[in-house]
Amino acid sequence: MEDVRIFVRFLRLAQKNFRNEWSLEFYAGKLELAPKELSRIIWDTSSSTLPEWLDVLKRIDMESHSYHAA
Repeated sequence: MEDVRIFVRFLRLAQKNFRNEWSLEFYAGKLELAPKELSRIIWDTSSSTLPEWLDVLKRIDMESHSYHAA
């Protein structure tokens, strides 16, 4: 259950920072975890990697902006 809480915290942090920060070390530092541990938690919780999640957030952001521009 703790891994899920950390994963949710990662997603919230990523939503605020994905435009400027793609470093595993950045997110691990903010969550006070070793990069390897954060990587494991993200994978075990979602079967995706940190870069994959950041790419999803980027695509959602781009779609949101193109939708509002239309």
